[in-house]
Amino acid sequence: MAVKQSNGTLYDSETGEIVKKSSSRKAVSEANKKARLREIEVEKNKEKQQVEASANGISQEDLQDAVNTLSQATGSDLYVGTKRKRFDKTPFSQIIHPNIDYLNKIKYLTDAECGFLLRIAPMLEFGSNCLIIKGDFDDDGIEKSATPTSIAKALGKERANVSRMMSKLKSKGILANGETGIWVSSKDQDGNEISRRIVSSHTWFMNPNIICCADREKIEKATQRIFKDALKNFLAPKDPKTKHNLPIRFFGYEKPKKS
Repeated sequence: MAVKQSNGTLYDSETGEIVKKSSSRKAVSEANKKARLREIEVEKNKEKQQVEASANGISQEDLQDAVNTLSQATGSDLYVGTKRKRFDKTPFSQIIHPNIDYLNKIKYLTDAECGFLLRIAPMLEFGSNCLIIKGDFDDDGIEKSATPTSIAKALGKERANVSRMMSKLKSKGILANGETGIWVSSKDQDGNEISRRIVSSHTWFMNPNIICCADREKIEKATQRIFKDALKNFLAPKDPKTKHNLPIRFFGYEKPKKS
């Protein structure tokens, strides 16, 4: 029973009635006991919330103390990490939904082009968004860049058709290629070099604003430069008078001017 005092008289806080002197001490004792129980309940709830919010029932303070102890014992700067999940190493590419949805609405890509992009997405190299033949390494241990010939072979298509499709997607800013000159040597049966010639090597890239195989905050600078101006103020085949822009750009956008 909660009790309050006014002018030397004790009142029941709930009913407002005067409490008899004989029962005043008992009433005060009961009130204090209830107040203490409420405090204990509040403390228990706080502890329960802390435990539920911590890892495996260990408070953050205890966890940090354990890390500090291990750091002192080993002399190394340790930290708490999470164990890799089952599918953390599964390769994947991200389709940038707002951009694909926008291109679909303005009918920028054909069904055949969309299907082709989906089929070559597994060939993207993480970070660079470069098309590669995974598992096929050159003499330096680097996976070889995909070419229309190797892509056609992987997809079971005619090279001419694949080359034509990639050229169309390049003209639309979805794909791009870089060309470099490399030396190729011819060798005899004993492995002796008999001639050398320079040939051009093409490396194909996918626009990360369409399909991205990278940390979107850490796309390689070279790839950013290639597609910096791609799909900016572009025209759609069905609407050659209206200029369009992608709703999402990870790079190449204009930063707001400082006032």
